[in-house]
Amino acid sequence: MPRKGPRRSKEQREHTRFISTVRHRSQEELKSIAADTGLPASKTDVQRLSQQITRLKKDVSNSTRREQRLKEKLAKKSEEVSTLARAHQENETAMQDIKAHYADKLDKSSEKVQGLQKTVKRLRAYIRGETKRIERTVQKAIKQVTRDVRSINARHVKTPQGVVEDWVRNLICVLVGKYGTPASRVYDLVYSVAEALGIKIVGKWSPRTAGRVVDEGGLAAEQMIIHSIWSCMGMSAVTRKSVES
Repeated sequence: MPRKGPRRSKEQREHTRFISTVRHRSQEELKSIAADTGLPASKTDVQRLSQQITRLKKDVSNSTRREQRLKEKLAKKSEEVSTLARAHQENETAMQDIKAHYADKLDKSSEKVQGLQKTVKRLRAYIRGETKRIERTVQKAIKQVTRDVRSINARHVKTPQGVVEDWVRNLICVLVGKYGTPASRVYDLVYSVAEALGIKIVGKWSPRTAGRVVDEGGLAAEQMIIHSIWSCMGMSAVTRKSVES
């Protein structure tokens, strides 16, 4: 299509051609620089880059706001942590005070328990002593009662010191001296009679002991006769003197 309008001069055409050449070269150099540096070479690339920059700015702004919110949350959490740390410290202090209080009470209770244990030991020793004393007293009473009971249904031949009892001496003297029982048969006779009567004879005497008892009884009888004679003689002398006077 033919160009409408006034015809341009040769200088104008050359100027236009020069500008086109400069623009073409400038675009080529710009592309070369963009290829070397990574910068956009066209308007579209610049717009795209501007859009990316805008998005990056928004992202930075959003990140800044998020960072601010996170800082605020971190400040709140730090304050909560500080509050919890203070509460923990207060709890630790309270626990230490409670432990010290109850440790003091425990020490006092331990002292009381030790005192009570000592008292219990003393009471146990006293009870053991009293129990033994009561047992000894009861044993003595039982022995005394047993001895008394035995003394009712039993007759001992000798005393605990080994001396022949008086009833044995009297019985031997009566049986031998009065009824003519042999000294060797006196024990058998007395034992048989006592067994028939339900009396237990504790101990035994020998025929030799019976003979000594008879001899001692005879000597005692002779001494009594002599004493009686002398007594009579003394009374006769006193009577004769009183008559003569």
